[in-house]
Amino acid sequence: MDDHAIHRLHTHSEEAMILWIALLDGLRVWVGPHLIPDEAWKRRKVQALIKLLALESRHRLHREQLMELLWPEAEIEAARNNLRQTLHLARRILKSEAYARLGVLTDHNSWINLSHEGQVWVDVDAFETAAAEARRSRDPAIYQAALALHTGELLPEDRYEDWVATRRESLQELHLGLLSELGRILESQGDIEQAKDIFHQVVSVDPIAEDAHQALMRLYAAAGYRHKALQQYHQLREILDQELALEPDPNSRSLYEAILLGRFQTELTHK
Repeated sequence: MDDHAIHRLHTHSEEAMILWIALLDGLRVWVGPHLIPDEAWKRRKVQALIKLLALESRHRLHREQLMELLWPEAEIEAARNNLRQTLHLARRILKSEAYARLGVLTDHNSWINLSHEGQVWVDVDAFETAAAEARRSRDPAIYQAALALHTGELLPEDRYEDWVATRRESLQELHLGLLSELGRILESQGDIEQAKDIFHQVVSVDPIAEDAHQALMRLYAAAGYRHKALQQYHQLREILDQELALEPDPNSRSLYEAILLGRFQTELTHK
């Protein structure tokens, strides 16, 4: 989902959202319909504060947690002063783009809340919710809708920050898992072309995803492209050797031999 799609979403949304935050492919923040310009985020700690709160499931963190995450080496009083100043700057940025009375970055019993519950939309939350719905439905269209919400790597500008690494990895695994599941559903339905496209997306993100290479071998063979199926195996073998110094697993080798010797059979029909 690109920035224009997000703008259309909150323009037509019936929910009383105050903040719209995109974290995938980099931080973007809207207050109502207003996109906060990049030049407003002059201080990295102010950005980090918003990112940390946006990544939390209830969009809130205790003051001490924020102090430890943002200033781990600082003395307690210095960290407290830093947080006070950072909150002031962040509130000024957010409120300058909308109504003066917005309930953003509120403090309740030392818990800092990004906004009132139900008034924040975050693309990461939307993607995870849509992914769960796709898995319940097993409907390819719902899978595609969920995948459209994954617009890129989580906060690439913070690639080396410890506080984002685990969440980034879990989101990438979820994205790849959805792609693989969708590919298998399409394969089971005999939709060879769409399934091939999906599994090519998997190997473009994760070149050593052996299951995806196996699926492409089956799909090429099913479509009558025996040579491409065999090429896919050799590509897998080369990648595994270069990246891991490993050979393909027995399932890959057995599939390769079946295709090579003309023993491969499939019930797939080319749509």
